[in-house]
Amino acid sequence: MLNIRRLIMFEWFSENWLAAYAALVGTVALGLNIGRFLYARKRDLIHLKVSGERHKNYEAQLQRLREGGDRQAWERPGLVEVYRVEISNTGSIPAHLRDAGVITKDGQSISVLTNVHNGKNPNHLVPLSASNASPIAPKSSQSYWVWLRVDQDPFDPVSYFAIDKTGKKWSVNA
Repeated sequence: MLNIRRLIMFEWFSENWLAAYAALVGTVALGLNIGRFLYARKRDLIHLKVSGERHKNYEAQLQRLREGGDRQAWERPGLVEVYRVEISNTGSIPAHLRDAGVITKDGQSISVLTNVHNGKNPNHLVPLSASNASPIAPKSSQSYWVWLRVDQDPFDPVSYFAIDKTGKKWSVNA
């Protein structure tokens, strides 16, 4: 009985060896292609790391903003840097940013301001989304400043955030 089964199995294999070989090679090729796809998909994602800190001369910056109330508006500062938001691109593709900033204790989102990159007025500060800022290159970082206006009360951040062009929000607690 056992010999008959071996004979039938040998006969089937001798007639269908090419089909069995093709099925085996096709399965291995499919597995390799799925693995390559998953690796490439994971590798091409944007990965950001957000950190932040208070300006090293925070109190002096606040004092600078408060003083000079008797001077003309163009003779005193209208805003000062108070918090730095650093965004590191740990991924393998350039990261285009939509927004970055801090979230305060009362839930208010205060965005960073950066220079306009059009060459006309280098001292003109605008939100990150309107600045046409160049993307953050892979394995590098960029620092941005959150500014306090003269008519604003000082605030303490609860978290720092960045939003990429795909809409994904990256944040870290302060």
